[in-house]
Amino acid sequence: MAIVEELVRVGAQIVLQNMTAPARVSFEKKVGGVAVCGFLGVLGALAAVGCGVAALWLAVTPQLGAAYAALICAAVLIAFCAMMALIAYQLTRKSPPPPVAPVHPVIQMLEGYDIHRMFEKHAVELILGALVGGLLLGLKKRDGH
Repeated sequence: MAIVEELVRVGAQIVLQNMTAPARVSFEKKVGGVAVCGFLGVLGALAAVGCGVAALWLAVTPQLGAAYAALICAAVLIAFCAMMALIAYQLTRKSPPPPVAPVHPVIQMLEGYDIHRMFEKHAVELILGALVGGLLLGLKKRDGH
């Protein structure tokens, strides 16, 4: 946690150093308001979960007894915690790596060959092929095709 707190402190210093005084005061008020609202929202959500569990306990106790009502409420809380853990995992997991570009069929054919040696042995043919290809493409562009 100390590392996160240090990063937040440094980030806040950088942001606040680049602001003018009136903008800084406005920004600090907004951040403070957002923090208070977020805390109250989380507190309200926890209270709602607690009230729901209490209501479940009261509803189940006459049919099953106090012991089974406690077990059912515990199971509901465990399921709730598991859902929160899954949501937290989804939010913090890394995105999948980008898909690998498909390999050109010619490259697949040449995988077993020593390409460097092939280029050395057939340098003249490669230069002539590049020359002919360049001439054909140049003629094609000049004619407007």
